[in-house]
Amino acid sequence: MVLSDFLDPAGYESGLTALVGRGFQVDLVQILAPDEISPTTFGDLRLVDSETGGQQEVTFGRYRMKAYQRTVQNYLQAVARILPSSRHQFLHRQLEHRFAGIAAQTTPASGGCGDREMHF
Repeated sequence: MVLSDFLDPAGYESGLTALVGRGFQVDLVQILAPDEISPTTFGDLRLVDSETGGQQEVTFGRYRMKAYQRTVQNYLQAVARILPSSRHQFLHRQLEHRFAGIAAQTTPASGGCGDREMHF
């Protein structure tokens, strides 16, 4: 079972395809925060990567929400397509779910940004 957000800039595909290619049953659980699925903060933002400390300044308005959500859905589908057969399982869960519950469900049988920072 692989638990991840699958948002690694270096990619995740080669590792997963290697596992599948070696005959392992691979079950993926993609865990994302609710704000990664449907942001509630708009305006000029500084996004801070909680794993690397990298920062990106963005302007995100409500008018971009549909395009953003389409991009997120396309990404979720791309992760799911890595698994070639019904022998493997892909689940998407939001971070608000308890970790134990997720494991049980998936086991077989300043530049213009002001003060607002979002850590992801």
